[in-house]
Amino acid sequence: MTANPYDPVIELSLICFHTLHRVACIEIEWVDSLSLHLEFDSYTKILKIFRFPSLCLIMARNETDQVLSPEWSWPETYDAAHFYKEVLLTYRLIFGQDKSSYKHFDTLARRSDHSRDELSDPMLEVLCGRRWDANGALQIFDEIEAENPSSYYSLSRDFPFLGERLLDLQKYVKGHNPKSMVALWHDRRNPAAWWTLWVC
Repeated sequence: MTANPYDPVIELSLICFHTLHRVACIEIEWVDSLSLHLEFDSYTKILKIFRFPSLCLIMARNETDQVLSPEWSWPETYDAAHFYKEVLLTYRLIFGQDKSSYKHFDTLARRSDHSRDELSDPMLEVLCGRRWDANGALQIFDEIEAENPSSYYSLSRDFPFLGERLLDLQKYVKGHNPKSMVALWHDRRNPAAWWTLWVC
């Protein structure tokens, strides 16, 4: 497929949980409503993430006709099963592809007093607390026939449903300037600039 030069690109380094939390100081709110998945409030700096990915896997397996909420526009050539697969791939993008991100999730989940209730779906630990090709996670992505992960994703091809929300989040992160030495230390959005700041 020929790349569209006007198609926005989603960058892993800007969307991964390590950057979101450590650099942009964005907090995660685990929500029950799938329609709120990846909704971001730039004022409160809260990103909402659906806390029951197991339901998405069940729905992705369902080949019968399904109806989506009017909240979601329906891209041509895609069906509802593709939407649920796309939701599952956002966990890989935000957590599973970046070592610092899935390790940081695991640390926060163990420390949180509310983790037992908020993170009650065991698949969250598999998708968010492990590398994407670790035991359990890889089986899920193989089952939904996910393409190999990348550092860059096409908004229209890879995330036709959720791309706009990812793009809004990415724009916020791009424009964010770290306000502490700790945030500066964790800011790897531009590796060359990071090395210049800390090494040279």
